[in-house]
Amino acid sequence: MENILVDTEEQPNSGEETCDSELVFAELEQYGVLSTVSKISGPYAIIYYDVINNELWFGRDAVGRHSLLWNVDSENLLLTSVCPRSVVVEEVPNCGIFKIDLSKPIVEVYLHPWSHLSADRIDVTIRVPFLLGSSLSHASFISANHYAWYHREPQKHEIEFYNGFDKSSEATKIFHHLVLNPPLHQILKQMKHLMIQAVRRRIKTKPDYCSNCISSLMTCNHSKFAILFSGGLDSTILAAIASYVAPHDESIDLYNVAFDKFGTKNNGFLVPDRLNGYESLKELTILFPERKWNFVEINVRQEELQDLRRQHIADLIYPLKSILDDSLGCALWFAARGKGVINGQPYTSSARILLLGMGADEIFGGYSRHRKEFEKQGWTGLGLQLIEEVNNIGRRNLGRDNRVTTDHGRQPRLPFLDEDLLEFALSLPPWHRCCLMSNMTPGKGDKILLRCLAWDLGLRYCASLPKKALQFGSKIANPKEKGHNISQNLV
Repeated sequence: MENILVDTEEQPNSGEETCDSELVFAELEQYGVLSTVSKISGPYAIIYYDVINNELWFGRDAVGRHSLLWNVDSENLLLTSVCPRSVVVEEVPNCGIFKIDLSKPIVEVYLHPWSHLSADRIDVTIRVPFLLGSSLSHASFISANHYAWYHREPQKHEIEFYNGFDKSSEATKIFHHLVLNPPLHQILKQMKHLMIQAVRRRIKTKPDYCSNCISSLMTCNHSKFAILFSGGLDSTILAAIASYVAPHDESIDLYNVAFDKFGTKNNGFLVPDRLNGYESLKELTILFPERKWNFVEINVRQEELQDLRRQHIADLIYPLKSILDDSLGCALWFAARGKGVINGQPYTSSARILLLGMGADEIFGGYSRHRKEFEKQGWTGLGLQLIEEVNNIGRRNLGRDNRVTTDHGRQPRLPFLDEDLLEFALSLPPWHRCCLMSNMTPGKGDKILLRCLAWDLGLRYCASLPKKALQFGSKIANPKEKGHNISQNLV
């Protein structure tokens, strides 16, 4: 095949169609590993033994969406997707595809790096000889220095559509104006198309049967997929687009997680994400009156959090061990469990696919550190930081998120990190993705392209919501703690 061999999130999961594993294996046999891998789109972690050449190949997709851990020395190699804390492992870097020649008396690791990565991104620390092989082209990604906006400041006319606003300007006025602006309107139109395409390919390939009915192969209209739903900007956009592309007779589960604090009594779970969830659900119900929304209130008490973190969740978060990893990993594990209440009645989700909003902040400038970088280094520094954020997300977050989600038998799918969408978004200059000038305060200028998309979709409430990270919106984290410090709960 000349272009993309297979999208791992676009192949059918059931019926008589050929599955992605069969397609990949056939291509491996005919064209070899490097040619095949360079054509694959979608998330994967691969371990492939070439029996003819006695070679072991392994690696993760270029974004790093699936988990793969390793421990290698001169005599031993361990590869696994999850590992207890008693065994020393590290995340396999998502900087290329690795090879070990098993016919040699000692272990030597060869890396075929992705060609779009700069040399300083080839960060591999191992205790055995390490050799670089030929570079590996990716079907979607190019080197950052090929972007027209790379390492430069915008000219005045390139950001003139932000003129006329000040700190007192209402968000409604800003978004209404920008959505109608001709240059931005075309960008928004393409962005909307790619978002719909990204969500559609992750929904249309969902399994035919929910987890409740798969054993009996009974056709049902139970929820086949769910969304991690805080009621914020990213998750509400996903919910709206998912409702647009999903069959009308299927319900959609919205997982909304909240944690109490010791000594909390009544209303202990009315955390910011719960309250925002209620409000955004109202808008979704108005926009999609025919859709059955299952708003699953997942309430977690401190005793359960501490017990399950110690007994089980810590091993899924491992080898990461910061306070931030602790908070995010635990929050996602309880959310992905899908066990809560709907209108006060116990409910366990039957969904086998979970849509997550990971990547939106890194791509579109949603973190407070992006505003600080802009204040210090301008658009040039911000652009470089956003590239670095996307390059690092696989190492920082995605392996952990994959482990804690799949632990429940649900497959995480990440529309914002779809290759086509990511390729388009990264080609846009940072000033088309966010506006962090002083006249654009939080809730207005950060992730401004996504805010305009929400406005265009009819989502008025979430469009102007300031960023609130999962660990704070769900109240699992202590805001006084430093997220980069080691968590004693994970040691």
